Amino acid sequence: MQRVIPFSTEDPNAPPELGPREFAQIRKLMEARTGVHLTEAKGALVMARLGRRLRELRLRSYRDYMAHLDAHPAEEIAELVDRLLTNETRLFREGWQFDFLEQTIVPLWRKEAGASLDRSLRIWSAACSTGEEPASLAAVMDARFPVSEGYRVTILATDLSSRALAAARTLTFPIARGQDIPPSYARYFEDVRPDRMRLRASSSRLIRFEPMNLLAPSVPAASFDLILCRNVLIYFTRETKRQVIDHMWRALKPGGFLFVGHAESLVGVIEGQRPVKPAIYLKPLSVRS
Repeated sequence: MQRVIPFSTEDPNAPPELGPREFAQIRKLMEARTGVHLTEAKGALVMARLGRRLRELRLRSYRDYMAHLDAHPAEEIAELVDRLLTNETRLFREGWQFDFLEQTIVPLWRKEAGASLDRSLRIWSAACSTGEEPASLAAVMDARFPVSEGYRVTILATDLSSRALAAARTLTFPIARGQDIPPSYARYFEDVRPDRMRLRASSSRLIRFEPMNLLAPSVPAASFDLILCRNVLIYFTRETKRQVIDHMWRALKPGGFLFVGHAESLVGVIEGQRPVKPAIYLKPLSVRS
């Protein structure tokens, strides 16, 4: 079997070589714990992200690392997951979906609120990474559903990575990740350093962060008006994707919306889905959760 990472061992500064056996073990562990399926093409990514960990532990090979993993599973598996999960994103990513939220969903929600006494809205930002998605949602909701008008908005932001969640809870981001912020929402962010910005406190209060594994989410049925699970499903096998989306479909209220990434589709994954736009799905009112 061909080696996954063909680095030369003659270079003393080269990272340890990741062999097929160790890569297969890492792939199996990641899929079992997170549902993320690492393809053969991800070998270089695994080696790049774990190479520094091996240096920190003063280990000479991935065989030694797997032995360390077996000896310290509680601490090291969490470290492995943190380092391999992709956490790169930006504020108001997939801007056309935020346009749909503002132009279609917001007027619908305001109309429904005007016809009832219930002015509570719940949103779930699943796999929220370092917090850019929930921060973007909070700015929109703070602007369109102010507390002064009696609205009660809750944004649940979850991620499996403790490292990502620790960064997300600060709601502070590199200035470079704010280039897509629409001018109308710029006032909901403030500069804290020449290279950093932060979501303002009035919007931050809408967000609650929690660690959560999408394979077994602890959320009640029919509890969310909007769920976002974007650019995550592409890392799952078809069966794992079906399992994750089934949980989310149950958690979504009838009449609620589910956003996925632009390259993702639910066709053939869940029954009763109705795409209203590519990567935007509506749960019909007649479908039970």
